[in-house]
Amino acid sequence: MLEKIKNKAKLDSLDSVIRHLIPNPNPGEKETFTISLTVTVPPATFITLRDNFKPAPFDGILRNATIFFPPGSEDLIFVKIGAGDEALTDFIQSGDGKLLNIPLNKFVKKDTNIWAEIQNKDISFPHTPTIEIVIERTKVRVL
Repeated sequence: MLEKIKNKAKLDSLDSVIRHLIPNPNPGEKETFTISLTVTVPPATFITLRDNFKPAPFDGILRNATIFFPPGSEDLIFVKIGAGDEALTDFIQSGDGKLLNIPLNKFVKKDTNIWAEIQNKDISFPHTPTIEIVIERTKVRVL
């Protein structure tokens, strides 16, 4: 069996086959991409997932979300993030200068919509929370 894999994968030794089959415990740099869902929300407006989404650029794992509520947001901005039909967070309430890093571990297929809903309850001013989601490409070995 190993000989067959060696020939098919064009490897030079059985040792190379074994290294090829065992995941590297120290893979080094991972290929990641940041999806920005940052938008300016007018006063007293709710931006829905149908209005604020981007497709996943490849099959991958959503690793984390970073949300920054700029000064002046007070407690008037609410953000929820998700992928496809699934919400990954509940609504998160803002605070002045509040920075959140939210760990995620969600596999998504290429072109799955990654979204953020944002509600601005401030009746006087627009607000622009920064929302960024990091996706890591998954590697699939085909023998």
